[in-house]
Amino acid sequence: MKNIAHIWSVVCSQSVTDEETKNISLLNLIERFNIGINKDQKKPDEGTVVNVGINFELVSRFSKKGEDKDISFDYQSTLITPNGKIIGQPNERTIAFRKGTQNIRIRTKFNEFPLISAGLYHVQVAYRETDSTAYEPAASIPIEIKIEEK
Repeated sequence: MKNIAHIWSVVCSQSVTDEETKNISLLNLIERFNIGINKDQKKPDEGTVVNVGINFELVSRFSKKGEDKDISFDYQSTLITPNGKIIGQPNERTIAFRKGTQNIRIRTKFNEFPLISAGLYHVQVAYRETDSTAYEPAASIPIEIKIEEK
């Protein structure tokens, strides 16, 4: 990408932007979810998706390179299962990077996690400039899911 650079992406439980400085605080960076289920509940398996109520955020930062002008780009986040398959629909949106703005943060809030099994999931972030047809991978954030019987 010639006009935009991905700086970082993280998964956290909450982010807070300071109104005065416009800096962001990332609270409780997430590496693992421990999911508790009752012994009489059916455990998720490869054939069934169980949406577990968990609040979390994906926060990404991008920087403008080169000339200071209005730029738009497409942003995409996708959840990948432990067996490498996409689960659910990718979250896609167009981001307007206005003239005079050097950095931009994108916050995506979730209130559930689509679960098929325990294991290592990945939240993948990709982007493309509006004149491009292909998304460029930017980050793959691992999230370990542990299922524990209560």
